[in-house]
Amino acid sequence: MPVICRRIRNALATALILGFSAVVAAQGPGTPVLTAAAQKTGWWIRVNANSQATHVYWRFGTAVRDLSAPVSWVRGESPEAVDVPTGQRTLDRMHVAVIGIPPKAPVSFCLFFKDHGVALVEFTQERTFDVTPAQSAPECIP
Repeated sequence: MPVICRRIRNALATALILGFSAVVAAQGPGTPVLTAAAQKTGWWIRVNANSQATHVYWRFGTAVRDLSAPVSWVRGESPEAVDVPTGQRTLDRMHVAVIGIPPKAPVSFCLFFKDHGVALVEFTQERTFDVTPAQSAPECIP
């Protein structure tokens, strides 16, 4: 990939992350907490036991510039497995932005589409990525 393309991609990713952090900070306690157990009829998430973050905030959409309002998972309040919000639950391709709090705490979750694992996601601080239902993560067993 040419250097200029990498710089543009990195600048866009940084802008997204900064924008995401600003939205989470601005909404803070007002961010909806996922409290219903996953129905598993489309995209859903299972937060893995080795996650150390107390809060995980997600935004979902079709592209960087088309992301939902944040939703959050809170240790002790949210179930282990939760559905992606209704408007994004059946997307053919999904862009995901996620942040863990506290920032240095490792986050680990599996992203599923209906009955199969699509991605194992492990990080600290923030992460963005794209997924499709055709992907496979054999380490993520429903």
